Parts: sequence; C-alpha cells; structure tokens
Amino acid sequence: MHTVQWKEDFSFCRNTLVDYSSGDWIIQIDADEFLLGNQVDLKEFLQVFYDFPISPLVISPKIINHDNTELEFTKRILKKKDQLQFFGLIHEELRYDINKRGQDLFHIMTDFVIHHDGYTSEVIETKDKLNRNIKLQEKMIQIEPDNIRGYYFLAREKNFGGYGDKEVIDIINNGMKYHNYDNNPEQYHLYSLLLLAQIYSENNKLDKLDTVIKKLISLYPYCLDGWYYKLLNEMSSNLSQRYYFVEDCLNHIKSIDFPYSTINTKGDHVYRILGMTYLQIGNYQKAFRLFSAIEDKNINNELSHHLNILKENIELFLTKIKKDNVI
Repeated sequence: MHTVQWKEDFSFCRNTLVDYSSGDWIIQIDADEFLLGNQVDLKEFLQVFYDFPISPLVISPKIINHDNTELEFTKRILKKKDQLQFFGLIHEELRYDINKRGQDLFHIMTDFVIHHDGYTSEVIETKDKLNRNIKLQEKMIQIEPDNIRGYYFLAREKNFGGYGDKEVIDIINNGMKYHNYDNNPEQYHLYSLLLLAQIYSENNKLDKLDTVIKKLISLYPYCLDGWYYKLLNEMSSNLSQRYYFVEDCLNHIKSIDFPYSTINTKGDHVYRILGMTYLQIGNYQKAFRLFSAIEDKNINNELSHHLNILKENIELFLTKIKKDNVI
C-alpha cells in the first residue's frame, strides 16, 4: 500500500496513483464509490481496444449519486501508455495537452456504473467537504480564469452551501462569458444554464426562468431538463392565473344576496366546476368542501363516476410503487 501526504491537490493524488500503477488500464474509483455490475464485462469491453487501438483515449463509466442524479462525462478509465495527466486542484480532469482542456482526447461513454455516496449530508458534515471544495475551486478560477468549467463548479458548490442567489448567479454569468472561448468544454455551458434555471425556478422568478428556458431549448433541444422547466414554468403561470381567477369567482358568488340560475337553482353546477378547478390546482380541501355542498343527485352521480375513476388509477399507481419498493 502506498501513502502520500495530502497537499490540497486532488490531481497530485490521482497522478501519483497513475505513476504507481503497473497495468495496461487504469480505472479510478474513490473511497466513497463502488463499481456496479460484473467486472468481467468491463474487462471484455476494454479488450476491444487492443484490437482497435485509439489514442489518446479516455472512457467514461456513468456515475450515479445517492440522490439518483447521473454524471456521464466522468473520464475515469484510461490507458497507461497514453501518458494522460489529471489536471486541477479539485474536480480534476484528464488531459493530454494541458492547454487543450481535454478537447484532444478520444472520448467514449459507456453504461458501466460507478455508485457515489460522498455527497450525502452526513458525509459532507463529517468531511467538511463543502468549505474545502469552495476554497480549492476559487484557486482554480485564478489558475484558469477563462474556463467556464471552474465557474460552474464554484457556483454549484456555493449554491449547495446556501450562499446568496445573487452571488451564485454572478459566478454563473461570469463563467458563461467564456462559453465560446477556445477549447472550453460545451457541456459546462449547458450545466450553467440548468443551474440558473434551478435557482430561478426555486425562487419563482418566472420571467428570468423563461429567458433561460429559451436558451436551453434553442441550444440544447435534446436536453429533457429544458423541456421540464418549460412545462413547470407554464404550469406555474397557468395555475397561478387560474387560482386567482377561481378565487375571484368564488368570492363574487358568495357576495350575491339573491342568486338566480336557470340551470340549477341552488348553484350545484357552479360548485361542481369550482370544485374541479380547485382539484386541478391542488387545493383538495377546498375542492371537497365545495363538492360536499352539492345536493343535486345527477351532479353527485356524475361527480362520483369521475372521482371513482381517479381513485382506481391512484390505487393502481400506489400498488405498483409499493411493489417496486419491495423489489
């Protein structure tokens, strides 16, 4: 077993391990990670590249975090003879020509999975990862001030650490100035936009979120998260408008001293549609309070029919979820 003194430089540690290694292939797995699946399958996969050599080559297994978020551009598997080096004090990455920032590598993504649990709240508290990561990432921006990658990671760490939204957003925007800079990796512009969308969505800043969404869908139409935020934004806007509309209607109806109707003299048809609207926007308590005020048998029968269909589908879904959790 080899040991080295910690020196606030993750690349130094990884490169030292590469120097100590004696095999043809190197796979980097951290202490808080483990490889899922059959290792024999991975070995057989790597055997292909003896017959079809590609250089300099880096292979990315998928990393799945404890919260089921996934990372694809992991670059964890390399060939010893390619003489690749890890670069960066933190969030280190493999490089061949340091100045090309990995853009000169042949990169293959795979379905092999590494599971990572190092960012659970318990682990963060015990390792004090957050403060360490922020300090190292701030140094990386000084080392490569024109690399969008460093700004993204610093913004992500500070957002996770509860720093002010303005500070985090300023970091993201400063990084995105270098979006089209030579040899800057494209995916970190996407990640930066997604982090902006998350912040604006959480703070209900719908206009600013809409601006980010348009960029996401225009530049990265294949990214489902852009469409997710578009749907979320539209639904939030529509639900908000619908809520104020239905509240206004209900308050007006309550204020009528002598209501008149040719459809239903007691207003049960109005209670039904108001109740259904509240049901759709998620105010279930008010929805069923209105349903309970309905006396008309035909309306009640029709309403019961629709709610029973909903009940059956809910029960089927809950049964499936329960079964899946047991498995």
